[in-house]
Amino acid sequence: MWNTDDVLELGEPIVFEDRHDHVDTLTAWLSQAWQEALAALDLDPTLPIPGVVRAKYRRAQRLYLLAWMDGDVLLAGEMIAFTALELALNDQIGPQVAALEAQKRKKPDKPIKAKVSATGQISTPTLAALLDHLVTHQGISEADFPTALIGGGKVVDRLRRPGPKASRPTLSEMRNRHAHGAPIEGGPLSGLLHVVRDLLHFLYRGPSPKGP
Repeated sequence: MWNTDDVLELGEPIVFEDRHDHVDTLTAWLSQAWQEALAALDLDPTLPIPGVVRAKYRRAQRLYLLAWMDGDVLLAGEMIAFTALELALNDQIGPQVAALEAQKRKKPDKPIKAKVSATGQISTPTLAALLDHLVTHQGISEADFPTALIGGGKVVDRLRRPGPKASRPTLSEMRNRHAHGAPIEGGPLSGLLHVVRDLLHFLYRGPSPKGP
């Protein structure tokens, strides 16, 4: 029990020193680390990746960099990363996938013609079909994702078409949620840029892609 006759002596008040300089140093260090982490995801300059694909991927990296200041920018970076990937897929395996998809829909003796959209663009296979082709015809394996697998997890089953063998959400479903205005918007896709980088390296790993 306190004795009211006792005098509680307090020492000098504690004055906390200004910590702004430490915060600024930490912020600068983290910013530099973020830049270095993104630079480590540069595409291999020795691979025959077309300039337009490199430009789109580089744009995605820049948006990721800006996301250090505003996290919402990361979603824009992810969409650009998907465009770089889809362009590369159509460039390397688009014709083979289109032919296989057409054969499933048409009679064998009927010639296959490329469909032209209302805008004059030749229609291309869906992203789901392109990614699934890597698994079913190109022999892609977990070993082809050295960058993405640093953080653990598996990628191949997320390349499959939605179905019993696929891990959901698949990569194409993730893209569709971003592109088509899903009412419930999730957060950033962890490791997406790593996966896209490894896929681009796989697609342009040699002078020409494997046949269907």
